[in-house]
Amino acid sequence: MNEKIYTALRVLRPLRKGINDFPEFTKELYERARQHLEEDDQFQRYLEHIRNGDLDIRGHRNLGSFQLVRATQVEITKIPKDTLDAPGADDNSAAEIGVDIPVRRQSTRPRNRPDYYHGSSSGSSGSYRSIEPLVASIHTAASAQEGVVFQKAKDEQIVNEGINLLLKTLTMNIDDVRCQWTSHRTPFTSVKLGPEGSTKKLTALTDGYLEGMTGPRIFALVEAKAGIRQRSKRPEVLWQEAAEIVAWIMTDSSGSYPNCLNDIMPNKGRGSYRMLISQDRHEIFISIASYSATYMEYLKGTQGEHGDFLTVYEYGPWDIRSSSNMEHFANLIVQFCMAVSEDDKKDSDIEMSDD
Repeated sequence: MNEKIYTALRVLRPLRKGINDFPEFTKELYERARQHLEEDDQFQRYLEHIRNGDLDIRGHRNLGSFQLVRATQVEITKIPKDTLDAPGADDNSAAEIGVDIPVRRQSTRPRNRPDYYHGSSSGSSGSYRSIEPLVASIHTAASAQEGVVFQKAKDEQIVNEGINLLLKTLTMNIDDVRCQWTSHRTPFTSVKLGPEGSTKKLTALTDGYLEGMTGPRIFALVEAKAGIRQRSKRPEVLWQEAAEIVAWIMTDSSGSYPNCLNDIMPNKGRGSYRMLISQDRHEIFISIASYSATYMEYLKGTQGEHGDFLTVYEYGPWDIRSSSNMEHFANLIVQFCMAVSEDDKKDSDIEMSDD
């Protein structure tokens, strides 16, 4: 993947937005997700383990399935002391002296809009509240923290393990979820670009995806990187993500997956949307890509050189060292998987009725 190919894909990337700006699902979905997470004792102990700043995982069997999640997350952020001065530590590396730095929290809450809907456990009408997250914007991502140099995680595979374990563990025991996360790496290969007979090909290898249980449908992609996200210094990471989204679109151009994103994005009903979840070292980002039928025609070579653009809206970062960030991220993921499952069931029922 190079800049020339990326330019040909016609991708727009607005400035990143914070976690509080992520589009909201319905209040009903929020309440269902909140109730499930509150009743999940293992998840609650996982959050407590993060809050306590405990980096020792052995013996914490009460974390249950989240023990492996937490162990991998700690491994991502702990840097062995003998690697701090090792040659080859580049600009996007980190020196954390073998331990995690404390999470710095915002002293005031946003005034314009809430973080997410919070309903009461008694079933009465809910109200909005803030989860007091880590300050999350383009100015406070790890890449923008002055005086802090972040060393890469020991291996990208560790980050890959971490994000996939987190996603799987959050949703695998929920009855309302009819989709599953997989770490399969090759869903899209040798995708042709351009008109019939074109020799241009795009091969995309992802680090995982969310698939339906009733058929070969993909609802979200997963990507992992060992280093922190830096738009200016490491743009090739963004190029790769765009290529994966385009390959997904070209592989499955039959409709907009997942359909539920049409209801929460600003341009409701005016395009199609795809979601990509990325973890770059200790930070998680969610990207939602928007495109039109005209952009599809451009990719297929039927629109000429003046087709529409693919617009990638990026939100984050959610910091895996912050319990409130992980609580917020978990709620969004559970809501998303519930919404996807409802969409998938409706589509399956329609297909069965057509037969």
